[in-house]
Formats: sequence, C-alpha cells, structure tokens
Amino acid sequence: MEFPIELMVAFVPWITFLVFSVLITMLGKVLLSWAKYRRAGAIIFGVLVQMLTPDPYVQRTIETMVIEKKVVKKHQEESSEPSRENV
Repeated sequence: MEFPIELMVAFVPWITFLVFSVLITMLGKVLLSWAKYRRAGAIIFGVLVQMLTPDPYVQRTIETMVIEKKVVKKHQEESSEPSRENV
C-alpha cells in the first residue's frame, strides 16, 4: 500500500513541528544541566540570548532607571549634608 503524495505533503508541516519540538526539548535539557553546574556554555548562551532578543518594555525600563537614579542622587545629597541639629 502506497501513501498518496498528497497525504505525505499534508503531514510535512506536522512532522517538521514534531522534529523541531524534540530538538528544542533536547537543547533545553542540555542547557538546564549545564546551568546546574554553572558551565560557561550556558552562561554564554544566556548572555547572547539576552543581547540579541529585543526588550518589549524599553521605554518603561528607561523611565524606571531614571527614577531610581534620581532617588539615589537625592538620598546621597541628603546624607552628605552636615547635620545642623548638633550646632
């Protein structure tokens, strides 16, 4: 019994999806085992993924950093002023 070519063509996307899923799962297991022992490969992979993927909250992150810098600067100015209570 031969499979009709149309049936084989219909299964190609599903087979591709399954193969891709298995490969991603295997890569995930390898990276997880590397991360447990803090191997350089897992750290390098994490840094590269962080650098190459876009940050969807760029504007919010920038605003948060500006606010935090203002708070830290204000706190430093308050702590560096001499205390007038003892004068």
